[in-house]
Amino acid sequence: MFDDTDYVPRGFVNVAVDLCRYEFDTLVVEGMFLLHRYHSSFEDMFSRAMQTQLLITERSKEVHAIVEKNLREIRLMLADRNIDAENSRNLKRILEEFSILCYMDGNRLGDAHPINQQILVNFGVLDDVIDILNGQVDIESDAVSDIYRNSFQLLMAMAHGNPIVQQRLFDRMFVFLKIE
Repeated sequence: MFDDTDYVPRGFVNVAVDLCRYEFDTLVVEGMFLLHRYHSSFEDMFSRAMQTQLLITERSKEVHAIVEKNLREIRLMLADRNIDAENSRNLKRILEEFSILCYMDGNRLGDAHPINQQILVNFGVLDDVIDILNGQVDIESDAVSDIYRNSFQLLMAMAHGNPIVQQRLFDRMFVFLKIE
């Protein structure tokens, strides 16, 4: 597999290692940088291959289509920056639907569905929900509490049993601390 994807001649590694043996700090640092970059590209390739394994069942393909269709609506609402009554009902429905997708058999008391959670994360739903909570959008005053509640329920569903999402939410804790 490496031979098929190797675009850099084999002698490159030997040259980069040779650069690391010099006494000049700049050469050593640059040589180490090149070696790191060369080897991390394989790690990146494997991590991308792991993400492609998500759509291996028919149900995963259906979830992918559902998320893709609904996310288009959400992003149009976010681009408009003003959510009226009709859009707020649609947004609530979509957020609830995404929350249900995060659990096995749609049971909120059940186990997490890691593949569906990862599909949502890969589509950037996490960032879109944080944008909504961050006040990036003007929401009609009657619907604000419902949209915030559904947004937090979705974040909770995405983070259920998912340490990667939990860490990303922890890194953005400042957003949640300033919500009034």
